[in-house]
Amino acid sequence: MSVSLTRVYNPNPGWYRGDFHAHTTCSDGSLAPRQLAHLAGEQQLDFLAITDHNDIRAFDDFDPSCERLVLPGVEVTLLEGHFNVYGFAGNTAEAGEIFGGITDAPREMKHRLSLQHSELVALMQRISVAGYFISLNHPLLQPWEWRDSLTDVGWFDGIELLNDPTYDDNYRMNPAALRLWSTWLNAGYRCTGLGGSDFHSLAPSDNPRRLSRLDLPLTYVYAEELSCLGILDGLRRRRAYISLGPKVELTAQVDGRVYCMGDDAGAIRSSGTLRLSVTGCAGHAQALVVRNGQALARVDVQDGGAELEVEIPASEAPVRAWYRVDVIDAAGQALAISNPIFLGPPRTPPPTAFGSFAEKLSGY
Repeated sequence: MSVSLTRVYNPNPGWYRGDFHAHTTCSDGSLAPRQLAHLAGEQQLDFLAITDHNDIRAFDDFDPSCERLVLPGVEVTLLEGHFNVYGFAGNTAEAGEIFGGITDAPREMKHRLSLQHSELVALMQRISVAGYFISLNHPLLQPWEWRDSLTDVGWFDGIELLNDPTYDDNYRMNPAALRLWSTWLNAGYRCTGLGGSDFHSLAPSDNPRRLSRLDLPLTYVYAEELSCLGILDGLRRRRAYISLGPKVELTAQVDGRVYCMGDDAGAIRSSGTLRLSVTGCAGHAQALVVRNGQALARVDVQDGGAELEVEIPASEAPVRAWYRVDVIDAAGQALAISNPIFLGPPRTPPPTAFGSFAEKLSGY
């Protein structure tokens, strides 16, 4: 495998923009890996995750001089659902041991693999023990929704909240995924929200209205450096937000300290201030401060930007709470979603099955 996890493309800390879900000719995409990396450059991405279906051959002969950061990934594709895995390196034989032969499946079986629940648990355990990052893809988008209702949601380090917004059914399913994530956060699962274009082709044949781009949506990650390890560390720290255009800043000043999105402020002793800033927004929109899944405050985004301050009362001190920002358009569709800032005593939630959360969502 020619992609390095440690190669530094930019040594400076900052917000880096990229796509966490894209396919090549190694599975069912129309562009070869190097062509896809070139397209990422044309669309001004700082990084790109290649996530072929049950296949990691894209990295076997990747050009090590590539000027674009390519994050090795794979979309584990099962009849029970799909999830992306990031963070592996080494040769395909080493990765194959972790994935238990899934990546060696014949091409005609790539979308037809099925695992018993016990086999799925064993697979996720191997991936987790190896230190890889697991992100659930399009969790409610039929017919590729997550179907193993017994899966402990604690296995998922991330969840894809915005999947290609130009795909018709995502008009309903992306908001449903956002509601699902809120239930996880309320239960104590501090899983990172991210986005993915699910890119397959520059000219999708299923719907001429689709805009197949690597920046629909973008995920911005704050990393200490632009490298695979830097991006993965930013993801694990939840220093990320998803965007279809707007740029978002979210901070909380509590007890004399400033916290950023993804941070855990712990149990607070006094009141504080939550500050949000939105820029680069085209058209009419609103920015919502969301507390524990409910809109707490909102502001119209005018002339492309908006700012808002919200008091965090001292009464939050004994309460577990989280705050995030959603930017929505006139139809209520998300234009940007931040990861939360967390307050209150930390806790480890008990194992909880996916199905118990999905049942709480009505009408999705």
